[in-house]
Amino acid sequence: MSKAKNFGLGAVVLFLSLVGFFIMLELRAKPGTRTPEFKAPLVRVQPVELVEKQILVESHGTIAPKTQSQLTAEVAGRIQSISPQFKAGGFFEANEILIQIDPFDLNQAVIMAESDLAKAELREAQVVAEARLAQQDWQALGQGEADPLTLYIPQQKEAHAATEAARARVEKAKRDLEKAAIRVPFSGRVREARVDVGQFVGVGTPLATVYALDKAEVRLPILDTDLAFLQDALHPSKRAKPLQVDFLAEFGGETQQWSGVIVRSEGELDAKTRLFHLVAEIENPFVPQSDRMALTPGLFVKAQIHGVVLDPVAVLPRAALWGEDQVLVVDSENHLTKRTVQVQRSDIREVVIGHGLESGEQVAISRLELVTDGMSVRIWDGSQEAK
Repeated sequence: MSKAKNFGLGAVVLFLSLVGFFIMLELRAKPGTRTPEFKAPLVRVQPVELVEKQILVESHGTIAPKTQSQLTAEVAGRIQSISPQFKAGGFFEANEILIQIDPFDLNQAVIMAESDLAKAELREAQVVAEARLAQQDWQALGQGEADPLTLYIPQQKEAHAATEAARARVEKAKRDLEKAAIRVPFSGRVREARVDVGQFVGVGTPLATVYALDKAEVRLPILDTDLAFLQDALHPSKRAKPLQVDFLAEFGGETQQWSGVIVRSEGELDAKTRLFHLVAEIENPFVPQSDRMALTPGLFVKAQIHGVVLDPVAVLPRAALWGEDQVLVVDSENHLTKRTVQVQRSDIREVVIGHGLESGEQVAISRLELVTDGMSVRIWDGSQEAK
């Protein structure tokens, strides 16, 4: 009896529990359904403006003097004196005596050469006089044609040749005496001094390295693709006007600028680097000016060569280029369209487009992962945040 009663009570409890569970399921709030919201990509745009564009071809190089000389001794002797400017970094004027070699032995050589010349001139005069007498005697006593030796003809030639040789030795001795004073035919600066007072030098002994102050040269490597923007850079004789070059360098704690021109090309392609090399020239680079500091040989400089002027073209950031020759145009309804354009030049910063865009059109300059024609976008106005 008790077992049947307990079983019936348990069944009632289980039934009531199930009823309560189903009632709770019915009463529980059902979750609402929402349609996912689509947000068009946020892009930056730049209006197209057709302008003239001066192409600047960038390069780099090292400053080097156009004229640099190695001074060597042309006569032997002991160094008697040197100029106060004969030291590394010293400035000197054209034809200033930088080194004086002791001239004593060279003066003696001049005196001896002049003595030999006087003797040769005396002997030649004697031979000429003897030839005159021989000619007179033959005319008075001789018959037929006289032998040249009798008339002193070869003797005169030999005496005259000896005189000329003696005169040449005098000139050489005087030239050697002049060479004892070491001069340079240009105003310049000493790059390296190798000797000092009291040192004995022989013919060919290196004395110093000097360079002229009037001009500097810079060797500029150029990609072959950039030559099209440099007119006739490989044939400077055909250019009516030399190409201008701006040089920039960090010097003296600030950015300095100098100007120069392209004067020639080296005329061949470097087999290792596949680069052409143009040579630029800078006037008076090693003398300070009111608006610039003096250049220094060995200084590394960046160069901007003024190339051709393109007109009309659109100049856009490099990010505007999609692939090799396409851009993304945003129409008035904020839809994207891929458009093929003529790329005239591009680098890491900008792209120059010749044909394919109209003034006033807007071009996307943001990078997008996926693009389809007609895709909607939102234009960034400076206040939105990309999410």
